[in-house]
Amino acid sequence: MSDRRWKRVVQVLKVAACSSGCPAVDRTMALLLQHMLWNLPEERETIRKTVFKLVVSGGTNTEKLRLDAEDLKTALSIALKKRTFCWSSLRQLRGRV
Repeated sequence: MSDRRWKRVVQVLKVAACSSGCPAVDRTMALLLQHMLWNLPEERETIRKTVFKLVVSGGTNTEKLRLDAEDLKTALSIALKKRTFCWSSLRQLRGRV
């Protein structure tokens, strides 16, 4: 999705929050995403299911994503120094042997 389209999505969510009298976007407003994220009609059902699943579950664990990103950054740094890459080394860094 383009940056321009993401900006429009954010604007729609802000308008939804404002018109509902909320100071910020909440999970219920995220349901609007199902109408804005698809490109082809055949994608609509998959997008709808994904949005509902994330809204009901509370979303994605961003702390886990942050840790995974840090792990990847560390592994890439090591790989660039050694010119090799080993997933077992990455797991040992995090203590997940």
